Amino acid sequence: MKKNLMLGASLALFVACSDNSLDQSIVKKYENTLNTQIKEEQNLTKDFFKFNDFKCQSDGNFIKCMSPNLEVFDPNHKKIFEIENIEYKSNEIYTGDKKELISFQELLNFLLSKNEKLQDEITLKNLKLSDEIIDQINKMYLNKNQKINDYLKELISNPFTISFKNLNSKKNNENYNYLFSFNIQGNNQLNFNLNINLDYKSKFLDILDSLGLKYDTNSLSIKNIDENNTSIDNFKSILPQIQENIIIHDAKLTLSLDTKEVFKDYIEMANSILKIAKDQSKDEKQTLIIDKALQALEKITQDPTYKLNIEVFFKDIPLSTYPQEQAKIIKKITINGIDFTDLTMMFNNSIYGLPY
Repeated sequence: MKKNLMLGASLALFVACSDNSLDQSIVKKYENTLNTQIKEEQNLTKDFFKFNDFKCQSDGNFIKCMSPNLEVFDPNHKKIFEIENIEYKSNEIYTGDKKELISFQELLNFLLSKNEKLQDEITLKNLKLSDEIIDQINKMYLNKNQKINDYLKELISNPFTISFKNLNSKKNNENYNYLFSFNIQGNNQLNFNLNINLDYKSKFLDILDSLGLKYDTNSLSIKNIDENNTSIDNFKSILPQIQENIIIHDAKLTLSLDTKEVFKDYIEMANSILKIAKDQSKDEKQTLIIDKALQALEKITQDPTYKLNIEVFFKDIPLSTYPQEQAKIIKKITINGIDFTDLTMMFNNSIYGLPY
């Protein structure tokens, strides 16, 4: 289990894509490999989930797979949640002539020669907490305000659809671009979306090869040819090398939530506190920040459906330098269109005892 989690983390930046001619034998091979890997994971986790086989079909140069009715249990075999359908769509199928283990650099070069963008997407459709779990939550005293209690209980009782999407493309001879998107939708009441845009260098692929990770063109799957290299301790030792080859450009978060005005009193209280703080502030920059906070709060909560939009732009520096840079890694941050970059500078300077 730990090995599989570590492999997934190290390969999180890597997706692949297929030729435009997927015949049934390739689709069937991919389907068998996918189901075998999940069943192996199921055995390792002592049947903590009930899984039905994926059924796959070709869709142009993509392969689409679906598995119905997944159930997940705790160690006492009490159901935690269920998912109506798991839908997987990808163009990560190797269709070249090699019948052996190949490096990720070889694989990526082949795939990008066939497609400009490589896509991988998984959707967990209608994820719903079990009745037992909902009953336990309903017994909890979540808030003094009964309207908020009822609202939160209704929110968690509704099914959610969760999706993950990856896009991979070649930027130049040395760099690749990776876009990650995470989305949660809940019964027309909640919509949460997170996007991360980053670059990674070709050396990142060499690091995967050095770990003993190869792509098996026969089974269309990742193989670990040296388990000692992929141990947790070894992975930790090369983590700085991985971080040196990754640059995050920006992250964007959007959220809309139909609150049915149950938080209205709290928002009015927050407004009052900020206004008092603004009136009492004797520092010009601090007053400016509070004023921006008031503007952002007004924009977020001007309708019963609250809308939050945060955009963060980072300096073009590798992840390995983040601990030294602290808040200075942020080039710009906006909340609902209002620039809050000054706030990060104030925070960074306060750490080092510098004046604003």
